[in-house]
Amino acid sequence: MGSESYAAFSGTSMAAPMVSGVAALIQSVAPKPLSIAETRTLITQHAQPFPKQPDHPLGSGILDATATVAAAKAGQIPATADFKCSQAVAGMLVTCADLSTARGFASIKSWAWNFGSSNSVEVVNTQSVNPTYDYEHPGIYNITLTTTDSTGAVSRVTRPFNVVAPESTDLSFDVNITIAAKANVMKFFKLDVPAGARILRVALSNRSSLESGTMYLRAGSPTTVNAPCVRAFASGSGAQCIMSSPAAGTYYVTVSPNTNLNDGVLYATYTP
Repeated sequence: MGSESYAAFSGTSMAAPMVSGVAALIQSVAPKPLSIAETRTLITQHAQPFPKQPDHPLGSGILDATATVAAAKAGQIPATADFKCSQAVAGMLVTCADLSTARGFASIKSWAWNFGSSNSVEVVNTQSVNPTYDYEHPGIYNITLTTTDSTGAVSRVTRPFNVVAPESTDLSFDVNITIAAKANVMKFFKLDVPAGARILRVALSNRSSLESGTMYLRAGSPTTVNAPCVRAFASGSGAQCIMSSPAAGTYYVTVSPNTNLNDGVLYATYTP
């Protein structure tokens, strides 16, 4: 046999079989089978820190097979962060279900959620919740849940989530469009405003005094978040948004009915 030596390897192809091997060892010695999330947490909690702190995200540290397998053999079941998210049928509202577990001796004391957008902040709760977040723009966002147990041990999981823009119906200028919608199901429309427009006007008329809801108008994204024009309609009043000197681009109209909306009429025009 040759003498011992060290070599440097990098990449997922090198790391994956090493971590998979430790995961298999965990399951082979643990008194009770661990879930995938618990196995992940046990590995990350016993990883050794990097000798030099990386200047970019690089994982939880250096795999420590000896410490991790020893913890599993001793029956350690870590409190574990886990979740699953889904997007609403209409709009870009995302709801996450907390799937965290604490089957060992330590209970979870706090849950910290971060939805990965530039406008989101980490929200810490002292009890399990299923939070929601209304995204302003479509795209892929890294959603993170961090739990801290009664001993101070941390479990963190980050998952990418693809927020899809809702389907929008094209709206032409100076053409009435009849709309119908079910209660609490938003409808989205889009129109292209040309350069040089002085006034943009969008109006919604509803015939029934029993119908109510809200109309939103904004540029750039099909969402109600940060809409500069928000108008409620009720008792047949209708709603109207007027913008002066609108910048050229795509504008979105969102109709959010509180009740069923039948034979509503949407109309858009601009003054050049």
